[in-house]
Amino acid sequence: DLDAHHMHASHYPLYVWSMMGIQLAIQVLTAYFITAIMDRLRGEEKRSQEEQRRLQKVLEATEAGLIILNKDSWPIWHNNPIRKWVAVTDSNWDASILAWLQNIKVELDDVWESQTIIVVEREQFEAEGTKYVIQITIAPLIDDHGSTYQAVALIQDITDVKILESELIHGAKMASIGAMATGVAHEVGNPLASISTRLQLMQVD
Repeated sequence: DLDAHHMHASHYPLYVWSMMGIQLAIQVLTAYFITAIMDRLRGEEKRSQEEQRRLQKVLEATEAGLIILNKDSWPIWHNNPIRKWVAVTDSNWDASILAWLQNIKVELDDVWESQTIIVVEREQFEAEGTKYVIQITIAPLIDDHGSTYQAVALIQDITDVKILESELIHGAKMASIGAMATGVAHEVGNPLASISTRLQLMQVD
């Protein structure tokens, strides 16, 4: 029966060719869809890399330091400007950044617990003694399930802003003192003017 079956199939070349054609069509379609999917994935990966490079260039242009931390508050990525604030070398950057992060450990713990953005200011001195005022913004990265899976620390130099604020406050104080002095002079001047007038009248008499 088996031989008869095989001989039966061989007597229908149209059927055999049609089955081969269907299989070939399936293979061609499969190859086409796989190629299309791979091209799309490569395109998305390329766009993602371009966006990442563009973002990194923007961050470096602003001279803002950026550190990405995992759930253990371990630094998994940082950009080049962070080297201005942390003595980072290729051999010890983990240890250097971990030591620097101790300055904001309390705030980091609060971010993990409260899932809120926290902004703090710190004074920092360079090796030659130059003092900077830096602003550190710590933000949680929250997934679709509402869990914080990473945190981002953004470090910005706000020294010039602080100097300007100090100058504005000093200017406002000086303006207040000037206004007060003018008022005092006016209050003192009125009685003096009256006394002077009376003295002149007395001299006339």
